[in-house]
Amino acid sequence: NKLPNDPNLAERAFPGFVLFPQSLNGWQQSARVEEAIKLLRLIMKKYNVDPNRVYIHALSNGGGGLYQAIKRAPWLFSAALPMSAVTNSGSTIPGVVEEVAKIPMWVFQGGKDLNPTPNNTYNTIKAIREAGGVVRYSLYPHLGHGTWNTAYNEPDFFSWMLGQRKTNPHVKYGNPVI
Repeated sequence: NKLPNDPNLAERAFPGFVLFPQSLNGWQQSARVEEAIKLLRLIMKKYNVDPNRVYIHALSNGGGGLYQAIKRAPWLFSAALPMSAVTNSGSTIPGVVEEVAKIPMWVFQGGKDLNPTPNNTYNTIKAIREAGGVVRYSLYPHLGHGTWNTAYNEPDFFSWMLGQRKTNPHVKYGNPVI
């Protein structure tokens, strides 16, 4: 019941909004992703959300929606954190991957996962890196599909995410040398 800039927020309070769009029939239909993006933009406008600090995070089938969203609106997100994303939704095709590569990413994958396999996830990461993207990758060899509890326990999960801003210039291939 408080706004993010309320000075009476508890010290450990999360001063922001969290939006969890749900899709019972999957995120393969672009209209569902476009509706979620419209909803996000309406909330951003209504509540004066900082446009430089909008993060996208998703698990499993929602990871396919994450890739759909960053493919459709790469200008909207400051960072992306997919976990066990079942598909990259065509985000690695030429002409698209170059825009997706501008978003800092931290990708999480279980070594025993069958959908997606570690190889599928690595191929997505490889394509994004080859387009100049900077991708942090956490492979948990002992896990299957459910990587989220382990990932949320990473000591810098939230600090890494909250440290990403669109005002930080994207440096292709992580190399700031001209």
